Amino acid sequence: MKWRLLIYPAFILICYLAFHYLDDYNKKYAGCDLYKEVYEQQISFKVTKKIIDQSNHNMPVFIYVDNNNKAGRIAFTDELMDIYDSAEISDSVIKQKNALSYKIISGKTGEVKSAWLYSLCKDSLKYKH
Repeated sequence: MKWRLLIYPAFILICYLAFHYLDDYNKKYAGCDLYKEVYEQQISFKVTKKIIDQSNHNMPVFIYVDNNNKAGRIAFTDELMDIYDSAEISDSVIKQKNALSYKIISGKTGEVKSAWLYSLCKDSLKYKH
């Protein structure tokens, strides 16, 4: 009977410490893989359509054509919502490799706007801004 009095609190303590550690780990590295992947990409395309993909958790999506006239689609997570909100159909979206900013060039007026890649990743400061 006494061993139960020791095992239950020990089990609860181990579970608490494990969940606490995992929570801290997730807060430190949340979004880091996506951030690194997008940071290292070079992007250049023209928006042909903006949709909300209801079959994919109402994810905002651009349908686009790149410089080689190849069609594609890109879904937007919270880190990239600034771009989705700023760009319109016929706008060009350009991002240089290893950059955090995007240029959005209006297809109608030629006006240039900037949008940024945001991240919850605590390690994002190690990348050059």
